[in-house]
Amino acid sequence: MSEQLGNSASLQVSSNGGSSYSNVGEMKDTSFDGAQDLHDATSNDDNLWKVDVVGHKKMTINVTCNYDEADAGQIIMRAGYFAGSTLMFKYRPRGSTSTYREQLFSANFTSANLAAPTQGVMEESYTLETTGAVTTQAQP
Repeated sequence: MSEQLGNSASLQVSSNGGSSYSNVGEMKDTSFDGAQDLHDATSNDDNLWKVDVVGHKKMTINVTCNYDEADAGQIIMRAGYFAGSTLMFKYRPRGSTSTYREQLFSANFTSANLAAPTQGVMEESYTLETTGAVTTQAQP
């Protein structure tokens, strides 16, 4: 297995149902974390072993960028957060290269943060949770 640097990951956002996407610029760090419900189906017939049934899944994406007031993707993110919009995304953990895999999904914001330190670079970060299915495909 070959190791991959995370410095080429990209996130694209769409506010028009996926007709067009804008790259979220100045992105620094991302994580795409999954969660899955487990439902207890244990009965007396299970010889003291727990039995779980897999339930619903969701993904949470965390994105941190250097703040760029003019970046098209960041503008869509800020506007979507304040409007309470569900946005569509393409997450490309290995970058925007043909044949690499991408995840496509719709997501809702759970948090937004704009950090303006006295010394340091301004950062903008968001946390979003998927709504509906996440699909994976080769990039065109």
